[in-house]
Amino acid sequence: MNDCAMKKFFFIFFGLAFSVLFVASAHALTVSPIVIDFSVDPGSAQEQTLTLNNEEQRSLRVVPTLLQVTSTDQNGFPQFALAPSDSFIAKHISFPQGTEYVLGPGEKVEIPVRVSVPDDTKSGGRYAVISWGAQELVSGIALSGQPGVNMAIDVTGEVEESGEIARFEPSASWTLDLPVFFEADIRNTGGRHSVVKGAVTIRNIFGAIVATLPLTARIDNNNREPIRVLPDTTRTVYTMWERGFALGPYTAELHVDAGPAGQYSATASFVIISRLAIGAGLGILILTLLFLLLKTLRSGVK
Repeated sequence: MNDCAMKKFFFIFFGLAFSVLFVASAHALTVSPIVIDFSVDPGSAQEQTLTLNNEEQRSLRVVPTLLQVTSTDQNGFPQFALAPSDSFIAKHISFPQGTEYVLGPGEKVEIPVRVSVPDDTKSGGRYAVISWGAQELVSGIALSGQPGVNMAIDVTGEVEESGEIARFEPSASWTLDLPVFFEADIRNTGGRHSVVKGAVTIRNIFGAIVATLPLTARIDNNNREPIRVLPDTTRTVYTMWERGFALGPYTAELHVDAGPAGQYSATASFVIISRLAIGAGLGILILTLLFLLLKTLRSGVK
């Protein structure tokens, strides 16, 4: 993945999650860029430079905190935790100029961030966030917000890319009418994130295709954002069959294309008992009973 694509990926992927985690960016302290990516060979190191800007009219003490991505929720938003001291993030991300900075009023400072990769490091992606906490130098009062920088570290080399469909099912095994919702859990079992595309094909009892429904990242079925799944995580995807007339048993076929991580498929069955069909059946039944009743009455008159 090239630099532009990687930066775009992490800006979109981490942006909302990070703003939720830290409430809102601190206007008093800003950092740029908000995404940095590293592509490092085993046994080498690489540095990137960040810029911290103190927009306050008072001096600030600033300290970075390293967070690692531990998992994602069902919508794919990363879950963060403090990086343990023995983790790759804590051991191999460093700040050559120190881990405490004092910025005067309106001052900007450039801070190098280094990633060092040992010879025996496995290839693949690592994902982290640098959270920048600040407090007033004189009073010691901490700022309410903590701006963050998302980090994507790709250790070069061959890495397994794989995945699977962990679950696929309709909202119910039978229903009276459309719409019918579908959910699927896509699990990334490889070493790099994957971008997932796919669709659910609906076939009737005769095997004919009656609908093709694209997968979406949100349950409202209107979101067309790319569906990304981090390594060792599972993401829930959705689609919905909401238009047309449906009656009888159907088969839903899920087809997933995860790029280098492979292609997968799964099936599920469900039945639709249409209210219109029920109404028509009751109407025919009532008319038949009335016809038989009238016929019986006429026979009795004779």
